[in-house]
Amino acid sequence: SMAGAYEGFARVIRGYDPEHGGFAETEFTVTLDGGCGFGGKLTAACFAPDGSILDSFEC
Repeated sequence: SMAGAYEGFARVIRGYDPEHGGFAETEFTVTLDGGCGFGGKLTAACFAPDGSILDSFEC
């Protein structure tokens, strides 16, 4: 878990989680891995420049 911003970025976004745990959000990170390609859902999100999530969906 990250304790602060990384290199001036508001958030680190990753699209792969070895556990395929779905959507996970912390103060400094967002994971978007619903397991697409492994029998799970495709997860996507739209982010504002400040790192806040404007919209997200799974299908």
